Amino acid sequence: MTETHKPPRCCSELTPREGIDLHEVETDPAMESLSNALQMTFRLLSALMFVFILLFLSTGIARIKPQEQGVCKRFGKVVGIVDQGLAFNWPYPIGEIQIVRTDEQRIEVNDFWMHETESDRKTPLAKRRRGNRALRPGFDGYLFTGDRNIIHLRFQVGYKVVDPLAYLSKMIDAKEMVRLAVRQATIETAATRTAYGILTKVEEFRSATRERAQAILTKETSRPNSKLPAIQINSLLIPSEGITWPLAAYSAYEAAVAASAKKREMIKMAIGNANKRAEIIGNLAFVQLAGEPWETQQDIARRTKLSADYLHAVATTEGRVSMPAELASWNGQYNLLGQYLQLQGDNAAAKNTHRLSALYQQIVDLVRSDAAGGTVRQIIAQAESDKSKTVEDAKARADRFERLYAQFKANPETQNIFIERMWLNELDEILSSPIISKHIYPGGSTEPIILELNPDPNVEREIRNERRRRATDNTVREVAPDQEGM
Repeated sequence: MTETHKPPRCCSELTPREGIDLHEVETDPAMESLSNALQMTFRLLSALMFVFILLFLSTGIARIKPQEQGVCKRFGKVVGIVDQGLAFNWPYPIGEIQIVRTDEQRIEVNDFWMHETESDRKTPLAKRRRGNRALRPGFDGYLFTGDRNIIHLRFQVGYKVVDPLAYLSKMIDAKEMVRLAVRQATIETAATRTAYGILTKVEEFRSATRERAQAILTKETSRPNSKLPAIQINSLLIPSEGITWPLAAYSAYEAAVAASAKKREMIKMAIGNANKRAEIIGNLAFVQLAGEPWETQQDIARRTKLSADYLHAVATTEGRVSMPAELASWNGQYNLLGQYLQLQGDNAAAKNTHRLSALYQQIVDLVRSDAAGGTVRQIIAQAESDKSKTVEDAKARADRFERLYAQFKANPETQNIFIERMWLNELDEILSSPIISKHIYPGGSTEPIILELNPDPNVEREIRNERRRRATDNTVREVAPDQEGM
């Protein structure tokens, strides 16, 4: 028999009579659980995709803080530089924002410093245990100087990035680059100086090292055709106790420093004394007479010989010789007293009488010239004034004598009376003078008379006061006519 196949029917065509419960099909737990799981998975994947998209987009956003700069790139090409604030760009890997610190950063360069323990760092150099410990290469740092000596040195360096594009293009480690530049600059600068010169002129050495280190950074980090370095050194400092001799030589160094300080103090005192002496005659005339007070003996001797040769050439060639430029400030005259004493002590001094006389006359002329000043000028002025007063007083006394002598000769019969009157006038003037100490004793006695010539202090004081009063009156009388004539 042939079987006849009937087409299948859908669930809606089934009837309860055929043995299928439609309520049970719709509420199957397995199907419901599967459906819930699929829905939850879809939601989770959707959330993850949303978060992933946000994260992807956030790679194109950056917050630039103060003292920072951002460099925006697109497909590896720089498209701009942004400052503080929010910066936006295409998400990575299409775009990128690289942040560069532009504030000052600080490092210590200890490549030339001795190895220190924690205890050493807390102890000043002067109090550390020294002994005779040798340096240990690879463990202790040290710096060779141009005179083949050794010193210890360390720096505190402040730097910052000034060209972010050059900094990123070079892909450099800023701290390591600065440290290497300072180390190389220190070695090069120390190679041209002595150890003592570095220790006594620390500021000069520090400045030269900083300039050299910056030149190295400019050369190594600047972009092509640009003189702007990627990194700029703002400060290079040597801290307190940051430069020293090796500890084994520290005692000798302290002794040398003390001697140097004493030397400076003595030089200061000598310059002070020289200035006081220079004030007596004036600075210019002082140098012409005795030389520069603060120069070395070698320099004084050299200039003295140069001046002596020049003055001798002037005297023997009637001035047809050029003055050395070194002596122009003093008109060719330098240490005339030294020249005179040297020539006077020469074995051939007898042959140099003319030169001695010429030097003596130059010294006298210099003291009396306008170049002289200070106390010497005052003394000379006072001497000239005293000379004028003495001459005028002598003339007045001579005129008075001539008048009296004429009266005396004109009356021969009254000459004795004239003499007696003159004697009485002089005696009266002596007895009435308050500035003459007088001792009176009775005459006619046959007994010896003992005169006590020790001055009475009261009388002497009165005499001094009277002389002072008269001197003041004379000064006032001398000044008054000058003021009237002005």
